[in-house]
Amino acid sequence: MPWVSSPRAHDPRVPALGCAVKQFRGERPVVVLTGEIEIRPAFLGALEAGEVPVTFALLCRVADALGVRPHMLVERAEEIAS
Repeated sequence: MPWVSSPRAHDPRVPALGCAVKQFRGERPVVVLTGEIEIRPAFLGALEAGEVPVTFALLCRVADALGVRPHMLVERAEEIAS
């Protein structure tokens, strides 16, 4: 039995955060962003799809790579989720 069930099933803000990341990324190539964050492209895809939970440290790294503050991603996610 897994320690954590799917984050999508519990909190609509998880996939909304993924949508926010995708919106801020825009047309920027995935490989460029993932290179800056030092994660695999497949992981970014899962993050943007809301399939993986995001730690605060990862949220900060993503925000830095996108040139925004972490709270901007959270605020956008809350707008999307509501």
